[in-house]
Amino acid sequence: MYTTHFLKFPDQDVFDEAMSEAGYKIVTEAQLDEDNNIIFPASVSYSTDAISGPGAIDIIGTIYNSDAVYGEPDAEGMPTLVSPATPIDGYHVNICLRADVSLPEQFGSYVLNPAPSTPSRTFG
Repeated sequence: MYTTHFLKFPDQDVFDEAMSEAGYKIVTEAQLDEDNNIIFPASVSYSTDAISGPGAIDIIGTIYNSDAVYGEPDAEGMPTLVSPATPIDGYHVNICLRADVSLPEQFGSYVLNPAPSTPSRTFG
């Protein structure tokens, strides 16, 4: 059994810092050959495995309202955009952990409570 935790951070930098503090952030340095040519580029990834065991992290980022306004179709029949959808505040992330595993304390103040009744994305 798994539990999904819906989180909202003020921005991507705060999310990244919390992930690092929780031990969920994995930074891989670039690997170079003897001539300093990049063989494998540096990368950043996120995983629950080392700290909380099997789980999943879904980085959604910005979620948009469904308030975009469209005008008449253009010559190709495509709708024209009058005004774009407005963003919902925050940087959104879903974390799925085994039901017997607690969410790391670094995320406590970012948990949406109550959880969304109609989340933008869910796991399976």
